[in-house]
Amino acid sequence: MNLIPPGVKMGSALRRLDPDDLYGYSETEEAPETGDVVLCRVCGPGRPACFENRAGREIALFQGDLFLGVFGSRYAMEILEGVVPPRLHRAHLLAPSGIVGQVQSRNRLAPPPVEVEALGYVYDEAGESVYLSRNRLRSRHAVDLPTLLVLGSEMSSGKTTAMTGLVRAFFEAGLRVGAAKVSGTARRGDLLRMRDAGAFRTLDFIAFGHASTYLLGKEDLLDVFRSTVGHLAAAGVEVVVLEMGDGILQRETAQLLSSSEVRDQVDAVLFSATDLLNAHAAHEILVRRLDLPLKAVTGTVANSALGIREVEERTGVPCYNAVTSKGEKLVEALRTVFPDLLGRGNNTIGPLA
Repeated sequence: MNLIPPGVKMGSALRRLDPDDLYGYSETEEAPETGDVVLCRVCGPGRPACFENRAGREIALFQGDLFLGVFGSRYAMEILEGVVPPRLHRAHLLAPSGIVGQVQSRNRLAPPPVEVEALGYVYDEAGESVYLSRNRLRSRHAVDLPTLLVLGSEMSSGKTTAMTGLVRAFFEAGLRVGAAKVSGTARRGDLLRMRDAGAFRTLDFIAFGHASTYLLGKEDLLDVFRSTVGHLAAAGVEVVVLEMGDGILQRETAQLLSSSEVRDQVDAVLFSATDLLNAHAAHEILVRRLDLPLKAVTGTVANSALGIREVEERTGVPCYNAVTSKGEKLVEALRTVFPDLLGRGNNTIGPLA
C-alpha cells in the first residue's frame, strides 16, 4: 500500500469522510463499485477543469493534479451520462464534486469530459477499504411535517433558484427551515446557497452514502427520502423544502413521484419550467395523473409577462419570477396550505428573492 501524497485535492462528495481515514492507496484487479473511494491523476484535456473541493469552493484541476474522488454514476442530459467503469484505470470526472466514472454518451455541445487515471482504491491505516457510506446517517422514518417539493422540467430549469427563494421566504417568516436535495448529483455549493438563504439545517443524499442517485433502486431512493425528512425533523425544523434533481420524467425522480409514500408526505409542489409546453405538460402529469398539489410555477418561462400570463391561463396555477418578483402569488397559495405557519399576523412571509 502506498501513502496518500500530501496536498492531494479532495472532492466535496467526500466531505463526510474523516481525512485521517484516507491513509493509503493500492491498485488491484477488483472491479470498481459505486461508493469506492479512489485516488486519481488528471490526464487531459490540458485546460484547467472546475473542481469543487471538500469545503464547497470551486478550484481548478490542472493536468497532472492528484485528487481523491468516488466511483459513481451521473445523469445530466445537458452534459453527459456516465456509469461506474468495469475496471480500474482510465475514467472520467463525471461531476465537479469528485464523482468518477466512464462516460457513456455526452451532449455534442458540451465540452469533452476530463480524463483521469485511477491510481488505486483508498484504504485507512488499518488496511480497510474506504467507502463513501462509511459515516452515513442511519435510516429514519419520515414524520408528519409541512413539506414542500421543488421540481423542474430539466437540470437547468431554475430549481435551485426557486429552492433558495422558498428557503429565504420561510426564514423571513421566522421559521426554522430544513432544506435538502433528495435526488440528482451531489454539489455542496447548492447546500451552501440554501444555508446562505437561511436554512436551519441542510442535507443531501451524500449523508446516506450516495454521491448521486442515478441508477439507485426504488427502495434506496425511498430510504433517502424518508430518512431526509426524519433527520430534518429530529433537528427541530418547522418546515421542510425538498428538491428533486433533473426533470420529472427522469428515472429516479419519476420513481419517487410514483410512490404513495412520497405523495402523502408532500403538501405543496413548486414547479420550475423552461417554457409553456413544460408547464402545461407538468400540470397534466403532476395534477391530473399523480394528484400532487401543484401550487405555483416559476423558472425561465416566467422571464416574460407573456409567459406568466400564458401559464396561468393554460394551467390555472399561479406563475411568478423567482428572481425579480417578491412572489405574492406563491405567498397567497402557500397561506391556503399552511395557515398556521403563514398567518397574516406577526408571522408574515417575506420576499422570495
